[in-house]
Amino acid sequence: MYYIICTNSYHSYIRKRFVIKYKFSIILITITLFFSPAKKKKNKSYNTNTIKVFEANGYVVPKDSMAEPKVILVDESKLKKIPAGKPTNVATNLNVHPVGIPKIVLAGKPRVCTPGQDTFLLPKTVPVIDSSFISGIPETVIAKDMASKDRNPQNFNTYGKLQGLKHGSITCLLEDKSGNLWFGTAGGGVSKYDGNSFTHFTNKEGLSNNDIRSMVEDKSGNLWFGTFGGGVSKFDGKKFTHFTEK
Repeated sequence: MYYIICTNSYHSYIRKRFVIKYKFSIILITITLFFSPAKKKKNKSYNTNTIKVFEANGYVVPKDSMAEPKVILVDESKLKKIPAGKPTNVATNLNVHPVGIPKIVLAGKPRVCTPGQDTFLLPKTVPVIDSSFISGIPETVIAKDMASKDRNPQNFNTYGKLQGLKHGSITCLLEDKSGNLWFGTAGGGVSKYDGNSFTHFTNKEGLSNNDIRSMVEDKSGNLWFGTFGGGVSKFDGKKFTHFTEK
């Protein structure tokens, strides 16, 4: 009985000692691995843009292995010479064109028609009944710079609505004794240009009609405006006088 107890105690002692040694070994291996220096990985660099340099070895051809060049003299007397034609000069970026030769047509003998002779009647004389209206205050607009398509001094410069004109459709034009320019328009009345500004006259200022077809200045300086549907209007500088069918 005593032997069995001792044996069991011995085996228990051995087992405990083995467990202690096993745990101590595990702890020792863990510490060793933790504090051991890690192996550095080798950094391999691959340069794919490496330039390869090759030494150039030239070859000089010996003179005795080359044939002498053959020289052929040119006989200029046998060459065919072609005279150069006359070049055509074409101007660029210009609106200038040469004027062609105009066609001249001789005028025939005109026919003279005298009122009261042959089949032509004498004109009917009707006493004039005029109606005068004091001219209203016209609209005056300072003229702006003339418009041009490009910076070419030989181009046309123009005046339009943006530059001060009342209407863009011009039917007639007149220069009076003072040098003023009068423009008759198709629907915008009459515009006077004195070199600096435009002065506009319409039916609001006394014209009989805004559609002007003709203009003339008499020896007294009066301006006569022929209209489309409104008869004739005379302007003496202060008032308009209308002449119609009635």
